[in-house]
Amino acid sequence: MDEAAYRTNLETLEKQYAIPGFADKVMAEYPAEAYGSPAEAYAQVITDSWFAAPIYRIADSLDSKLKVYYYEFSDPQCPQYVATDFEQGTAHTYELPYLFPGFHGSSDIGTELMPKQQKVAKQMAKIWTGMSKVDEQGIWKRFDGDHARYLKLGQGKPQMADMKEYKQRHHFAFWQNINMY
Repeated sequence: MDEAAYRTNLETLEKQYAIPGFADKVMAEYPAEAYGSPAEAYAQVITDSWFAAPIYRIADSLDSKLKVYYYEFSDPQCPQYVATDFEQGTAHTYELPYLFPGFHGSSDIGTELMPKQQKVAKQMAKIWTGMSKVDEQGIWKRFDGDHARYLKLGQGKPQMADMKEYKQRHHFAFWQNINMY
């Protein structure tokens, strides 16, 4: 994807969302040169606008009504089963091979975990299968919009982290002002 294709894709979203000036605003917030390539900038736009920002809003709206647990999986060396011409990082669903050995979506690309990743997979399975005890164990604190924290998974020992950095990294203030949701 070059700069022109990046703009064209954003203009397509602008039409779909019916938000005047959307493409210009996004390109100013996510300049391609800040991400290594237009494709990587576009991938970050999709991650932030389709996943990170709306999921946070859902969690925040539900936390007073039921128990909500928030996590982010991030392993830059995770098995990738979707072929692209740019560095993907940890894309949506790339944590699934950690929970379901051999998972590769609809592709034929293998997803074998390295020994360090196998250790992370065991930690994740322990957390997921022990959800009834999560509160007691203190590994994964319940989401609270007033003191938002999330569980970081994928690199080393799972740990709770403050949402402030997460919100900055995923441009929450920008997406709030865009009024997409």
